[in-house]
Amino acid sequence: MRPRTRAIVQVLLIFLAAANFFPLLLSAMPDPANWSVTLESADQSGAPGSTLVYSGTIANNTGTDIILDLANVSFHSGDTSAFSVGLSDAFLSTAGDIPFDGFSGPLFFVDVLAAASAGSAAQGSLDFTAEGPASPDILSTAFGAAVITSSGTPEPGTLGLVFAGVLAGTILLGCRRLR
Repeated sequence: MRPRTRAIVQVLLIFLAAANFFPLLLSAMPDPANWSVTLESADQSGAPGSTLVYSGTIANNTGTDIILDLANVSFHSGDTSAFSVGLSDAFLSTAGDIPFDGFSGPLFFVDVLAAASAGSAAQGSLDFTAEGPASPDILSTAFGAAVITSSGTPEPGTLGLVFAGVLAGTILLGCRRLR
């Protein structure tokens, strides 16, 4: 065999071997994630008696609807007694069927209980479980909640009234002295 022909045959054999090996290599690789969840504002705070609404997006890149087996929101650390949690009505209306173009909107809420102490905070997670074609089977995203108190800073209108009173008193005193 001529050297040039031999080189061409060797290149063809290499391509043939690679063509047979490449699918085996791909099957050994983990499936790429084809869905995800993100929160718009994962850490929120509110005054006692308020409700924190956590909105976000469930991206679905499977090309078909994803049927959720489980959707759960819970606290796992911190002062969990200061809060209560639940899935939002907008999310519950999907009945666990995430359409092929995904879901965006309110996912869950956290009620800051009226008896909650200022400075209380807790961390939790929003967890989803689904079977194929969703990969991975389980998704989680972390969130945080904290209790704040109203600040002691007066409103601008209050400051205006105080200064108006001081000005009126000063004018009145000036008028009395002129008499």
